[in-house]
Amino acid sequence: MDITKVDIGRDPEFDELLKSIHFSMLCPDNQDDDIIEITPLRIVSVVVCTELKDTVLDLKRIFQHLDKTTGENGDSSEEIKYEPERPSKKAPKVKGKKNMFYNCLLWKVQVRDGAGDHGLMNVSIKCFPNGKFQYAGFNTIHAINLVTRIISSRLRQIEGAMTPNITKIESPSIIQINSCFYILKNKKWQLKQITLNQLLLEKEHVSVGGNVLSSTFMPEKYPGINVKFKIGSSDKKLTLLIFATGSVLINGYNDLYYYREAYYMICKLVHEHRSELIIENFLS
Repeated sequence: MDITKVDIGRDPEFDELLKSIHFSMLCPDNQDDDIIEITPLRIVSVVVCTELKDTVLDLKRIFQHLDKTTGENGDSSEEIKYEPERPSKKAPKVKGKKNMFYNCLLWKVQVRDGAGDHGLMNVSIKCFPNGKFQYAGFNTIHAINLVTRIISSRLRQIEGAMTPNITKIESPSIIQINSCFYILKNKKWQLKQITLNQLLLEKEHVSVGGNVLSSTFMPEKYPGINVKFKIGSSDKKLTLLIFATGSVLINGYNDLYYYREAYYMICKLVHEHRSELIIENFLS
């Protein structure tokens, strides 16, 4: 489904917050160059939950209806799977086949919201008999707000799928945001991860007034620095994974405001200590 030109469901406040997560806007005095070129934060995937309260879904009926209109004989951009019974523990495992939740309908939909590769999303929807839904694969707030409504509307049109069939879908709740950005301009350069890990602990740890709860680097187990970033005054945290290539992943939480704080922290640290942190990659 292409929702690019549909204005319903847009959230200007969220979009403005996302646009603000760019180091050139957060710190205009620092300019990129031939070595450092920090990209804006980009949302890769968002996990969302929503529900039809006090509603029962007939998953078998939904599956039978959708199965006729998707797959090889119908819309190739959609895929539907349903596991009506708990699989036997003695049943032989099929190579390449992933286990599904028992009594859960899995619906995969291709969504376009904008031009280019970043505008195309493969959204996975888990539907449960109690009217609850879990979505994964969104990368725009517009798609989150609109597609969740479209899916409930499509189910409402299937006779006997919902009891009652007049319940309005609850506002979607963002559970987790997976995002990424890049620090270095190209593969000619790389980050000295051991030094960066030390700086994170010395300069940004909570013990010296920062937000870093922990920072570990064990290349024999994982190639990235694993940083736990404290969320405000709570005991919650998000995770940064920092790689030698200058690629950084931020995930584990649901509020972009704190993603912006974590983004700014690591970008500022790299700029301030660039002479210690950036070396030429002789393997490039």
